[in-house]
Parts: sequence; structure tokens; C-alpha cells
Amino acid sequence: MVQIGAFRRKEGAGSFSKEFSTSHPPYKTFVQEGMWLNEPIYRVYLTGFRSEEEARDFIAKGYFDGAFILRDSK
Repeated sequence: MVQIGAFRRKEGAGSFSKEFSTSHPPYKTFVQEGMWLNEPIYRVYLTGFRSEEEARDFIAKGYFDGAFILRDSK
């Protein structure tokens, strides 16, 4: 998966996720809540890449500044 954003406000993450959920098929977005510096943070991810190479190609297109790959540890 590729992280495409991180927000302090849940509403901001939700709006961002919704905006891009249909603009980049076949990829899907989801929001994951976590903690950073003892405060909530909401990370927005794109999933559905068939390979790391496909994810790297997507990032190289420059749709999202600061996007990066996260690997599934399973």
C-alpha cells in the first residue's frame, strides 16, 4: 500500500480519502488512526497494487507529494 496523506483531524482525512477513493481506479483508500507525538493522527492509504513495482510507478507519477510505500508484514 501507499500512504498518500496524514492528518491531525479525522474530518480532513475522511474528506481527502473520499476525494481520491474514485479518482484512481482500481485502487481503494482507507484511513487508519494512530498516535504520533502523543496525539491522534489519521493516515490515508491507497491499496490494490499488484506489486511493489506498480506502487513505485504510481508514486513516480507525482499525484501525491511525500507518498511512500508500506509493506505488509504478513
